Amino acid sequence: MDIQDLPEPDDDAIRRGDPDAFTALYIRYAPRVLGYLLRLGVARQDAEDLTQETFLAALRGSGRFGGRSRPLAWLLGIAVRRWRDGNRRGPAPKQVSVEPGPDTAKQALRKVTLEHSLLQLDEPLREALLLVVVQGLSYAEAAGALAIPLGTLKWRLHEATRRMRRLLSEGEELPHEP
Repeated sequence: MDIQDLPEPDDDAIRRGDPDAFTALYIRYAPRVLGYLLRLGVARQDAEDLTQETFLAALRGSGRFGGRSRPLAWLLGIAVRRWRDGNRRGPAPKQVSVEPGPDTAKQALRKVTLEHSLLQLDEPLREALLLVVVQGLSYAEAAGALAIPLGTLKWRLHEATRRMRRLLSEGEELPHEP
């Protein structure tokens, strides 16, 4: 059975903090929250910790889940706020997260180039782009997750797209390991 085949937990069960609902939320969305954090440039161990913290915060704040957006948007909003709070205490070094897989060398290079270009974006632009393009949130859901006006989200997406095009067309060189 594929994770996406699991039924979406009921909004009321989430608000009540129902353990079965949160188990289903975790199974269904923890990999996506982790992937989002890794693409933001969070080191793997920190991203795994933040994923756990996100679900704990969601459970503790379950009564605040309004059901106005999908649970994924709510969880990603919690994750990005917890990540920002951690960055205020001092940013972690940026890393490119490349997962091993059956990629060909050319695909792997393309992936590294894309991830490196993403890391060149300012955090607000990268957050918006990843929520909409990678996570598939609607503009309204992404704006809600980031706690920004819809117009601001649209501008960030436009600017992120413009900068990514420039970075990728320039063929910016990847940093070399010493």
